[in-house]
Amino acid sequence: MPVVNELFEAFVEHPDFGNDDFMTKLKGQMKNASPPAQQLMAEMLWALLLFPSNMKARTKRQQVRDIWALPGHQLADNHPLLEDQVFVGIGSGGPGFNNYRPNELEYLITLVRDMKQKNEAERRRVLTDYDAFLGWIGAVPRKGSRQFRHMLRFFAFPNRVERISTNNDRRKILRAFGSASTREVADLNDRQLDDKLMELRARLQTEHPSAVLDFYESPLQERWSRNQTIKNG
Repeated sequence: MPVVNELFEAFVEHPDFGNDDFMTKLKGQMKNASPPAQQLMAEMLWALLLFPSNMKARTKRQQVRDIWALPGHQLADNHPLLEDQVFVGIGSGGPGFNNYRPNELEYLITLVRDMKQKNEAERRRVLTDYDAFLGWIGAVPRKGSRQFRHMLRFFAFPNRVERISTNNDRRKILRAFGSASTREVADLNDRQLDDKLMELRARLQTEHPSAVLDFYESPLQERWSRNQTIKNG
């Protein structure tokens, strides 16, 4: 917990609003932190970059290695957790994820800090029980919408949650397939959107019984997305 608190103090409580790029500012914020805090930040960055597919694996790998190296230690470029197959991504975070990456990282740190205050049994319950997870994450303060809440929910419950990092796409899908009207879908929360998409998936699976369905692949993507060249959410 002390290391998480140090990380929180260095990054969240001392934001950098300058004009430098994300990595330059992050290195500056962490340069005076302890080695354990610096390397925890590298691990946080690793977790943050797992989902987005709109960033090259080599870029993700280099950024994690750069932060890990702050105290003078090097991670091997071929480390198994840094391989291309790990960093290929699940779905696109869109330009918004990169533009607001400091906010997403702040949110991740806040989530970890809150989780660390729970005992092991409670942590396991939160990460294995969908209802407990929603109750927990809904109570953790956040600024703005934050895509990472969808990413983490997918990682914890991939059989319950679609690989979609924005509710805008969830609502577009439900409207396009007639699962909810524009007015109805606008008022749905994360749980309700997940439920509606599960119902829709079950219906679509009866139409395509032998297919592995994905809302970002044919034959579903063409029915809701104008940009049919995008293959990730």
